[in-house]
Amino acid sequence: MRRWNNSNRSTNAPIPAADRGGAALIPYSMITEVRAIQFKASDRLIAFAHQRLERVNQVYQQALHASVQFKIDNNHLAANKIAEITLHVPGEDLVVRKEARTFEKALIMAVDRLRRVAREAKDKTKKLRRSK
Repeated sequence: MRRWNNSNRSTNAPIPAADRGGAALIPYSMITEVRAIQFKASDRLIAFAHQRLERVNQVYQQALHASVQFKIDNNHLAANKIAEITLHVPGEDLVVRKEARTFEKALIMAVDRLRRVAREAKDKTKKLRRSK
């Protein structure tokens, strides 16, 4: 199990001081965790997963933690590589599971679906806040 914290990225510029309180806000970074079940994942695959999950963080900045699980299904089909992503956000967990011929393709499909689900969840919470 490897953890990755994006707080030391050069693209995280400090956010300017808030207008009301004057206190500077700390830039937020999501912690991502990558697991490979019953096999050893390459560093290239792990780096690819971290890079792809940055796209989800652009859509839903309130995400606390993301965990990716790579599995190999023991069926005889060619598409037996599974990527399962769980995004922990305040109030709920968003889970997406995709299956493909390669882990990279499964991860790409899962991240695209997770972005849509995260955008819908974000819009839903905005509507709930407006109605109160």
